[in-house]
Amino acid sequence: MEDALKAVLAQAGGSVATVHLAAYADDPGSADVNLKLSDQRARKIQAVLVSQGIDAKLITIEAFGGGQLPHPPAAPDAEDSLNLRVAVTFSPYKA
Repeated sequence: MEDALKAVLAQAGGSVATVHLAAYADDPGSADVNLKLSDQRARKIQAVLVSQGIDAKLITIEAFGGGQLPHPPAAPDAEDSLNLRVAVTFSPYKA
């Protein structure tokens, strides 16, 4: 994960204006627990980005818990791992 983020930051060449982190969890478990897990997952990504020189003020976090599954499970536990993720959106400076 950290290497992938470093590669994207290198490709951006220091021209990142904002970063949006949208964190998801799977459906099993309570809504409160899944929301907390999603937030923790996003904050780990935020820490990596800050360690690579991105100003924390440029990073927004949105935690969805298990309430908005980007990949509805086809069978019990079949697709859960696809929902355990953080979508990272980099917006470059506009010249």
